[in-house]
Amino acid sequence: MGKRVPRPSEPPPARLQTPTVRGEAGPAEQAYREALRLDPAWVPAYANFADLYRQTGRDDEGSALLRGCRSRIEPRAGRPTR
Repeated sequence: MGKRVPRPSEPPPARLQTPTVRGEAGPAEQAYREALRLDPAWVPAYANFADLYRQTGRDDEGSALLRGCRSRIEPRAGRPTR
């Protein structure tokens, strides 16, 4: 049986929450990439990752990330594309 993927109604595991809280951009970026690898349709991860980009002066990357999220979610009326 494969790894359990958190659903949008569940908070991410603590290991994916703590780097941003501690103000460590590098580990936070890695954690968000891992979260999106596990569930490419998890909207809160996109929002938080885009906010991390904003906080580090990378607004264009954050905007591109959100556009990518939108393209994954909208085509199937709320059902994620994989």
